[in-house]
Amino acid sequence: MKSPFNTSHFKEASYKRLYMWVRRYYRAFMHAKGYRIIRIGEENIPTGSAILCPNHRSRWDGLVIVWALQRRVSGMVGKQSLFKIWPLGWLLRLMDIMPVPHGRKADMGIAQKPMDPKVKEMITDKIFAKGRLLTIFPEGGVYHQPKIHTLKAGAISMALKHDVPIIPVGFGGVDVSERRHNRNRTVVVVFGEQIHPAKWLADNGYMNFMHDEDLRRTAYSRFNESVLQPAMQKLYEDAMTRAYKAQVS
Repeated sequence: MKSPFNTSHFKEASYKRLYMWVRRYYRAFMHAKGYRIIRIGEENIPTGSAILCPNHRSRWDGLVIVWALQRRVSGMVGKQSLFKIWPLGWLLRLMDIMPVPHGRKADMGIAQKPMDPKVKEMITDKIFAKGRLLTIFPEGGVYHQPKIHTLKAGAISMALKHDVPIIPVGFGGVDVSERRHNRNRTVVVVFGEQIHPAKWLADNGYMNFMHDEDLRRTAYSRFNESVLQPAMQKLYEDAMTRAYKAQVS
């Protein structure tokens, strides 16, 4: 069912009130369910814009970011089908959340209707112009293995275009905490140090070749393999260790 509302009529103050209302409701719900959250490394988050890159091990990961931060966070949702459900789709768009092709089908090259690049660019420009945080799960889907999956290039591409840092993030205990028999539901979120892709590319001699598409893809891939993926792996393992200790204590 198509939404009868036109979100363009809502002012920024309305967006902010709605976001904070949803966040307060979600936090109260999680506390009522016995969940608690431990935040590590919040000082690594800048006052301006940045791209948060967490590991993806649970369907609830996107909400964990909303729970963990006081600031407004925008994010990318994997399942485009969610945007066809009213009023969920309306609420997601109202909060600057964007539909993207769902992980594994996209990985396998199965044709899907992509988001209009112009619409995507317009939304991301708005997010960064207002100094907000953007969440991207660079693994591209939910994976249950202990090793961080091969990363997509979306995070580094946006970071370079908008000149914002990347903050790797480790989630621990989210997938374990959602099990009904687990009564000690502790979630740990570890924010890593800022990563500046442009500096890494310049230091490694790639900036002069960014006009070539093949070389650019190679540079993005090597950045992910050499910098972002190891950082995410380390933070994920740290978060899991802390969550396990908290849950068995």
